[in-house]
Amino acid sequence: PLSISLGIASGTTPIRGVATAIFGGLCAGIFGSSDYNIVGPAGALSGMLMSYVVQYGEDVLPWLSLISAVICALCALLRLDTYMLLMPKSVFEGFTVGVALIIGLNQINFACGLMPGKKHALFVMNIVESIKTLGETRPTSLIVFALQAPALWFLMRKLPKIPWTVILPVVSIPLGVLCDGGHLGFDLLTLKSKYGVLEPE
Repeated sequence: PLSISLGIASGTTPIRGVATAIFGGLCAGIFGSSDYNIVGPAGALSGMLMSYVVQYGEDVLPWLSLISAVICALCALLRLDTYMLLMPKSVFEGFTVGVALIIGLNQINFACGLMPGKKHALFVMNIVESIKTLGETRPTSLIVFALQAPALWFLMRKLPKIPWTVILPVVSIPLGVLCDGGHLGFDLLTLKSKYGVLEPE
């Protein structure tokens, strides 16, 4: 679920998020330097990647990955990573707050069931575009979000050993299936509503 959502947040498709999770995990397992590496999608980069996708198209993403890999390799060879220990803690705290705001505000469309017709390179303009379409909010999407978001937050704090970020989406799938089949009498925005049936590209 995380890779799918970050694939969408980066301006591409859910299936590419899944592919990235699979191949990224395989590469980390084969080439990783430690048995204890934690590898996963970087939500902090989704807003930045979205701006590049809007400007240059989805085909720019593999090139960005390769360029990032070269930069990381150069930093490791020159031992520049040791200087990270000298960076003020306030920089990391500010970065964390900025990432939280970007990811949080990017959820407006999903929470309200919105589908803005235009994407912008600037994050702020995308938020403005979402606000302009708030009149098209789908009440059912908003209700589901209002129920699940606090529930997820509460469960992750009280029972942190259980993978709630996997369990809750699985529980939500039957609701999406019933809405898609018209069995509940109301419309709920799902991935299928926007992207159709997901197939390998």
